Order: sequence, then C-alpha cells, then structure tokens
Amino acid sequence: MYSTGQHEAQKRPPTFEKAQTKLIVKPNGLAGRAPPRGYNLQEEMGLTDNKTKYTSIAVSKSSS
Repeated sequence: MYSTGQHEAQKRPPTFEKAQTKLIVKPNGLAGRAPPRGYNLQEEMGLTDNKTKYTSIAVSKSSS
C-alpha cells in the first residue's frame, strides 16, 4: 500500500520549465518581401543561422 505522500506525488502532473520568450517589434513592411518594402522573418527573429529552430517554431505555431 502507498503512503499518502507517495500517492499524492504520483498524481501531480509533470512540471515544465517555461521557455524564455523575447517579443520583437513587428518590422515595417511585409514578411517575405525584399527591403525596403518588406523583411525576412527568420532574420528578424535572430535565427538566420538556425533553420531547424525556426522551422520547429513555425510548425508548432501553425499546429495550434
């Protein structure tokens, strides 16, 4: 038989660390258009060198 402490610990949902988020101001222009009329979203997010991370964010946001 379980003691009360063990049983309650098993019922608790797992805890997750909050992801650090940093909001960016929407740049002037349209996403995907060349400057001066637009901007590259991946570049504005600071993920130019990290396509894997950018793709995972884009996919997770579109699935919500």
